[in-house]
Amino acid sequence: MNDAHKTGEIKREPPSELAGLRDSVANFVSRASSLARVRGLRGQLPGYDRAVWAKMAELGWLGIQVPETYGGLGLGLTESGVVAETLARGLLPEPYTSACVLAASAVADGDNPPLKERLLRAIVAGKLVPALAWQEQADCFDPRHSKTSVTREKETAVISGKKQFIAGAGGADGFVVSAQAQDGPELYWLERDTAGVELSFDPWADGTFGATLTLKEARIPASNRIASSAIAAPALARALDNATVVVGAELLGIARRAFELTLDYLRTRQQFGKLIGSFQALQHRAVDCYIQIELASAVLREALAAPSEARAAAASRVKARCATAASLATREAIQMHGAMGFTDECDVGLYVKRTLVLNAWLGGIHHHQRRFAILAPVNESESPAAETGVLPDRLRQLPRDSDWNKLSDEEFRLLLRDFVEIHYPKELRHLPRRVRWHEVQDWNLKLAERGWIAPGWPRIWGGMELSPAKQLIYLDELERGGVGRAPDQGVRQLGPALMKYGTDDQKQTYLPKIISCEHIWCQGYSEPNAGSDLASLTTSAVEDGDEFVINGQKIWTSMAMDSTHIYVLCRTDKTVKKQAGISFIIVDLKTPGITVKPILDIAGHEEFCQIFLDNVRVPKQNLVGGLNNGWKVAKAVLEFERLGIGSPRRPMIALNRLISIGRKLNLFSDLGFLDGFTVLRLNLLDNATLFARFTDAATNGTLGPEVSILKIWGMETFQRITEFCLDWAGTYGAAGSIESDGECTDLLTPYYMSRLITIGGGSSEILRNSIAKHVLRLPS
Repeated sequence: MNDAHKTGEIKREPPSELAGLRDSVANFVSRASSLARVRGLRGQLPGYDRAVWAKMAELGWLGIQVPETYGGLGLGLTESGVVAETLARGLLPEPYTSACVLAASAVADGDNPPLKERLLRAIVAGKLVPALAWQEQADCFDPRHSKTSVTREKETAVISGKKQFIAGAGGADGFVVSAQAQDGPELYWLERDTAGVELSFDPWADGTFGATLTLKEARIPASNRIASSAIAAPALARALDNATVVVGAELLGIARRAFELTLDYLRTRQQFGKLIGSFQALQHRAVDCYIQIELASAVLREALAAPSEARAAAASRVKARCATAASLATREAIQMHGAMGFTDECDVGLYVKRTLVLNAWLGGIHHHQRRFAILAPVNESESPAAETGVLPDRLRQLPRDSDWNKLSDEEFRLLLRDFVEIHYPKELRHLPRRVRWHEVQDWNLKLAERGWIAPGWPRIWGGMELSPAKQLIYLDELERGGVGRAPDQGVRQLGPALMKYGTDDQKQTYLPKIISCEHIWCQGYSEPNAGSDLASLTTSAVEDGDEFVINGQKIWTSMAMDSTHIYVLCRTDKTVKKQAGISFIIVDLKTPGITVKPILDIAGHEEFCQIFLDNVRVPKQNLVGGLNNGWKVAKAVLEFERLGIGSPRRPMIALNRLISIGRKLNLFSDLGFLDGFTVLRLNLLDNATLFARFTDAATNGTLGPEVSILKIWGMETFQRITEFCLDWAGTYGAAGSIESDGECTDLLTPYYMSRLITIGGGSSEILRNSIAKHVLRLPS
């Protein structure tokens, strides 16, 4: 490994190595600690066991952040995050993050090699436990704001001031102290027993202690300066950001373990003669905890891989989301344990208290939301009116079978933006309704000609085979250009299902025609009496020689009036369990006996249809997945559908509309608006991160029922954005639009559509039921 390793930089290790590290830490926790031990150490100084600390040193974990030059492992935050998350599941009180991430990072980034050599080797060996003393006010988390001063008297540094809220100080052997010198902030090493040092302790909620360090002309050798004013400020900032990310990992570990305890209780506790985990109200609360935990996991993984220049904003995203997840999981743990959850005897209380401490340390949820807004401000490039850059000819001339993943993100973004700007009709940009096929047929044919119709499909079938990150850029650039969503069920739903369940002949027949836009598809699932309870469908398909004869009615079929084909769920066996007697059949909409009738929606648009099938004869070769095996195929299609519906595109469009309105009405100067906007923006960004994770799963063929959380979170975020938009639009909300500078911004249609989107593709309530049963394994 490179000795020039910069503390906190990420080195990607094989997943198996990380799994091995996680298992090693988990085994250590089970052997070396217990919750009884944690209870026994509460309120006792130093608050942890140096013998346990020594064992952690033997395992090498104390040196993860330390370069190999100084005896460490020279790894990064990914490994530290794994250790911290797993230790947090057992609530170990040993100060891993405060000493080995926060303080050690600051020391490792210093510019005093001899002192680094002495301190870091002692830290790695477990012989020296440091603590970082930087904060002076409860409401100030900016390390640049310090009143602690340092002056020089020949070879002596004299430090005066007061530091508060020092974590891990109970057993600390010394302190990394930030102090203002004449030329700016500097970092110094102070031994605990230095003259002029006073240390006092305040109990924290979880039984640990925060310390106050008072320095009254504390005199130390000038050679104890860890970092000069030339580098101290960025070194301290990096250390704080690194620690904030790792605290996020701790909070995630706490959230997961508290949630596991709650699920165990829901599966065993009985009331009213039933297991309480079968109560829908508790199931839905549990699913909401699960959603937050999965969001936190996805955001943490992204932050651990963030480049150093993006670490600060990523750290605030992590802390805000992981703290939200842990707060919800631990609060709900108390609620769902009932009165027992309010006793000290119940273990969930320990997780609640540790969450309270970690939420507050290094800044709470609200602080980090505001910090993110400052570090990553909304700018013109986020609005739909973003400028088109200058595209090099070499990019424009790339052949359609190019490996687009080899382009840099910026090159790929520029290429897409240029294509949209040139080819997508101006009059169809940012429409408040679903576009019709005749309006965007030429555009889609141009996409098909370029090879860009199916971003996630394998290249062998004519797709772009984009990575999850590139797929997000693809969606983002179409949204920026105001590109309307064409009928795309063939690409999003049927195509992936055929790749998995179709015969070779079906793949060869239908997949190329989806890519060429010769076939336009719609979905024939719902019926007047079979919506959320889809397995109750009654549309029948009866075998007659080499054909099926289909009779029945479908409803809520999106864009059927523009489609050429439909895939229909039919009952082919009425004698078995209702899910077992269903088949999945492809139907050409030109077949005699089919009637399509559009339905006017609440916004006054025609997007849905009723479809009547009267003695429709279909060749048996159109059966997908085998007779009476359609439920399995249908579930796969629904998973792909929920991945598509849960994509960040809809909420992204709504957020950009909100940005436009905020600028027109000068709302960004209102702190209340900015705070609310930032929460919604973070919800959208975290939705996009979760979408990338599930897109990766779809690419790897491992997409499962848990994908439904993406639709729930993404579309409820969409709803919240439209509601917030109407609320802050004032009286314009009654008019339904805002006109400014010759532009009209529609307010009502997005709001109406956000109501629909939590119903279609499985209502949020039914999806919560499904996740509770099939993912959380709660009783029926």
